[in-house]
Amino acid sequence: MVAKKKAKRNQRDPRRLGADAECDAMMIETFCRRHSISISGYYVLRTKGLTPRETVVGGRRLITKESAAAWRAEREAASTAA
Repeated sequence: MVAKKKAKRNQRDPRRLGADAECDAMMIETFCRRHSISISGYYVLRTKGLTPRETVVGGRRLITKESAAAWRAEREAASTAA
């Protein structure tokens, strides 16, 4: 009997392959994973106005690399000022 190969969906998923490091913009889930923030925690921060600027493209909310870098700088400045 010939063994059938099972296609692994996650194998082809670029989010699983680390391709997000090369992207110019990332989804909120990717941003949270890269910054060790839970998704629910992100939305709590968003209600307080403490998240990076989001861009809507084709119905998806994306965060650009530049927006993420500016957010990190703001958060770092806020933590050293406190």
